[in-house]
Amino acid sequence: MGLVPPAWTGTRVYPKSRGAGYLDQLRICLPYPSDFKYSEVGIHETIERLYFKGNRLSRKFADKKPGLIALYGAVYFKTPLHPRALIHSQLNNNTFLYLFKYNGVQNVYVHLGGLPDYIEKGVAHGDEIPYLFYREEFTKDEERSVSSTFVNMWYDFAKNGDPNPIEDAKLWPKFTKDDETYMDIDVINSPRNDWVSSWTDDLSCAVPA
Repeated sequence: MGLVPPAWTGTRVYPKSRGAGYLDQLRICLPYPSDFKYSEVGIHETIERLYFKGNRLSRKFADKKPGLIALYGAVYFKTPLHPRALIHSQLNNNTFLYLFKYNGVQNVYVHLGGLPDYIEKGVAHGDEIPYLFYREEFTKDEERSVSSTFVNMWYDFAKNGDPNPIEDAKLWPKFTKDDETYMDIDVINSPRNDWVSSWTDDLSCAVPA
């Protein structure tokens, strides 16, 4: 379940159906109580400001593309995963959250031929899988390094329940209710703690109905 694909009106973002069904789907995606009431106008205004900078939207899809990618990534992947990670951390103390951001030649969009130019050929869902297995197609030291680091972290987790090597025991903290740190996995890995804050904090400012 997720957002109904939006219909663009030139200056504002509105769903194809502006009835309760759209808002029900939106509530499913957000980590709020089911009885939380939203102002439909407030949500539209907040989404436009967050992902489209509050400017009048161009009729060119290319101008909307970065905002759409960020919006659908937040709604379909990051936000639904957040409550699941919290529940998992309460049931299993060894819970670690990550976001794979390395944009290399093994990423899925690189191998999909015939894609139109407006398709963003960046990091997609599941793109980390090739880096967990050595591939002869790795032609750059950078790719080999990312793959080696990735495999070592997964090996350490499988063996010890902790993806951190002994010498960097606190580099990647456990994900808990009190510490929602996750790991950005890229050429240089970096811990962060803003998994859903930009989405949920701003939408919570939408005027209640």
